Amino acid sequence: MSTTPRKLYAEDDAGSSPGAQSQMLALAQQYAAGGSPIVPCQPGGKALLEGYNLADATKDLKRIREIWSAHPDANIGFCPASLDRIVIDADLQHPDFAHDVFDRLLKEASRVHQAPHSNHLYFETKVQHSGIVELSPGLTAYSAGEHVLLPGSVVDGKAYEVTQACGRVTEFPPWADELRRAAGSGQVGPRAPWELLSPTSPSLAVPAPAERNLSRFGGWTATEGVALPPITYWDQEQLLPQHPNGGITGYLIGETGSHKSGIAIMLALNAIRERGARVLYLATEGALGVAKYRLPKACRVAGIDLKQTDRHWRLEPEEVDICDEQDREDLFQAYRDFAPNLVFVDVMTLAVGGMDINTTKDAIAVRRASQALSRGFGGATVLFVHHPSRKGMSADGSGSNMFKNLADFQLHAFYDKGVVKVFVKKMKDGQPDRWVFFRNGSFDTKNPLDDGVPVIRRMTEEELREFKGRKEPRPNVEKENATDAEAVAQLSSDVRRFLHMIDRPTLIRDFANLMIRSDESYLDQTMRRLSEKDHETLTEDEIRERCRDNLIKRLTRGIGTDKDPGELYPFMQKVASGKERGKLPPRDRRFSPLGTRTHPHP
Repeated sequence: MSTTPRKLYAEDDAGSSPGAQSQMLALAQQYAAGGSPIVPCQPGGKALLEGYNLADATKDLKRIREIWSAHPDANIGFCPASLDRIVIDADLQHPDFAHDVFDRLLKEASRVHQAPHSNHLYFETKVQHSGIVELSPGLTAYSAGEHVLLPGSVVDGKAYEVTQACGRVTEFPPWADELRRAAGSGQVGPRAPWELLSPTSPSLAVPAPAERNLSRFGGWTATEGVALPPITYWDQEQLLPQHPNGGITGYLIGETGSHKSGIAIMLALNAIRERGARVLYLATEGALGVAKYRLPKACRVAGIDLKQTDRHWRLEPEEVDICDEQDREDLFQAYRDFAPNLVFVDVMTLAVGGMDINTTKDAIAVRRASQALSRGFGGATVLFVHHPSRKGMSADGSGSNMFKNLADFQLHAFYDKGVVKVFVKKMKDGQPDRWVFFRNGSFDTKNPLDDGVPVIRRMTEEELREFKGRKEPRPNVEKENATDAEAVAQLSSDVRRFLHMIDRPTLIRDFANLMIRSDESYLDQTMRRLSEKDHETLTEDEIRERCRDNLIKRLTRGIGTDKDPGELYPFMQKVASGKERGKLPPRDRRFSPLGTRTHPHP
């Protein structure tokens, strides 16, 4: 399994971004935490930093902090032989470049790094050679005694970056090894993993013995664990985490109308613009709308040239079952050159085949499929766009609770009058229980030419100050429970208005529903009185139910009793016969249509 970390920022921004230098230490720590012995190189160049040689290559995190704290803009190099690797440097500008050999190598390489003036093709081999060997014109092999720069390093203002990373690093093909032998390389021969080559020869210096072989397993010692760098994020709001070891899986959950797909598109573009992410968007529904309308508009609103996203964005419109091994393999083959490090699945329920997401067993199977998807793309972060439980947002996503239990992060989306609210319900190793606010760029637009396609964007500082300065009105419990003459008279006036709309006796509960459907102000009043917590936990149906219950209480108070009748008493249907004739029924009280009242006002 390849463990080279993903690049942390865009090639376009490398060298010019003020964050580039500050991230080199974190990047070096990620390489070391993954088991790669590294050595500092000249800032902006390829040569080793003055005073260092390959014998100084280390994965000791304390030592790495010391080096890159003293030289924060130093590039990062490693010796391919130290990881049982051979790296082929392809100089595409060579006048006699061997395109036929390069094409064969490219097809067999599972990992390719793009350098400013060439490509680096990575292969695994137990047979090492010393020095630099030219396999064919423009194709040079690096192994023992030499070093190459790792992704994130910057030369001539451009960063080395991963352009192809899929699965384990493939073995160096025998036919290419024959070319190497024919070139007269000084072969060292087979060796045990991490075996020290002759320390007396500077050109053969590699890391010290007892270094463990890099593989999927191996673990960390206690001191290595405590020195690991914290998780980083693809966005400044810290909603999309990335882990040094990859394999992050999360969920974005929202009701219909919460703009969860718009949020996903915005997060993707932010990650592309700020961190140079490569996004694979698996659109299991609405692919045409995303590709033709929503993404182009989101780019316009964000000030991003649509063409510039081509290197960083792929939308897959075909149905895919991530739980199907063959489908995953097909994805790996289709996008191995693109090498995504962010995968969005919109929506989850249409991408998990026949899985019963309500069962623990299948929920675990979906999680494992997500991990396999992540590993196949070199440790990509996977985000599922998902629907909420039928019980509402307070019950998290649809399906088994195991989804939430196994999630690395979970985001809840809400929408209210142009403001998109994202609640961080879970953020493993990060900060949960916080709100992040965005804006619907198509809400209340004054542009008559706006197409109405929803697009979510960051709030401006002014919008954010205005929103945070806006205090929700406190619930007026006294007014809500008022039974004085003015309150009852107003309610009586409202009831008269709605009595014209019924033509048969109507239960109080159904009458309250009629009032809510006919006049949105009742629901608006209830919404304004909700606390921030209620906004997060209550679904739209639960809010409507709360509004209805409040109306039923007020209507019941306005009706009163037979002994103490209220203003609404005359509008109620009375018992037509028996001992209770002319009185309110003990249950199932109903409003009578106007003109059919059976009992005069006392």
